Amino acid sequence: MSLLFALIFTSLLLIAVRGWRLAGDPGVAGDLMAETVDDRRERTSLVGMLLRFLDRAIGGRAVRGASSRSRRSVQRALYRAGQAEKVSYDDVIARQATWAFLGGIVAILGLVNGIVFGLPLPILGWYFPRLTLWLNGRRRGALIDKELPDFLDVLAVTISAGLGFRTALARVAVMVGGAVGEEMLIALRQIELGTPRREAFAQLRERSASPAMIEFVTAYLQAEELGAPVGQFLTTYATELRRAAGQKARKAAAQANPKISLALTLVIMPAIAAMMIGAIAISTLKG
Repeated sequence: MSLLFALIFTSLLLIAVRGWRLAGDPGVAGDLMAETVDDRRERTSLVGMLLRFLDRAIGGRAVRGASSRSRRSVQRALYRAGQAEKVSYDDVIARQATWAFLGGIVAILGLVNGIVFGLPLPILGWYFPRLTLWLNGRRRGALIDKELPDFLDVLAVTISAGLGFRTALARVAVMVGGAVGEEMLIALRQIELGTPRREAFAQLRERSASPAMIEFVTAYLQAEELGAPVGQFLTTYATELRRAAGQKARKAAAQANPKISLALTLVIMPAIAAMMIGAIAISTLKG
């Protein structure tokens, strides 16, 4: 029985590691549901086939029983991770149920063998897809913070060349690409479908995980309301973003010094002291 438990636990651990690697793979569009996005990977990956089978077998009931609050939370996380058009709410809930089921199997096998440390595994499995969404959202937010100043500079130059704001924004978003370009294209698509421009940008602000993007949209809406020149505003704000990024980097560097000193004090210095005392003790004993 112990051997069977060890084999099953090892298999589930390998599945979890593979799923985590898929979740963190920036080249996989959809992260949580990598198999549904890339059919070729789905056909060649046994792990992907197993997870998709469990999604269909178990996830349906979880989707039907999920609350509207859970739906809003997952949808917001999908937008922040840039996956709302690639992964659906049902996919996320189904994958949560799959990981909870796998964690429950390990927990039950552990209890049969007298191991109680696996009891939290079903809960951890349920929140594992949410964790990947949160991590991807943070990573995407940091990427937007980095790309936004250059995007605004190019947009300002394009507007100065005589193009209208919407035309220039669409051209720069396609040309520059990246996370900022994707967000802008979503906003432009909403405008083309009839959403007012201010409302589309307000939705862009709400779904963004980037502090720089949130501040930019707020400042842009205020500048538009006051009638400020858009090109001049974009140039000035891009400079301000770079200055704020520099201040943030200097602050992080200043905060690193106490941490390094603490590590030296608590780890390295006691180790050196132990080596010196040990050497003295050995010399004394030999003498």
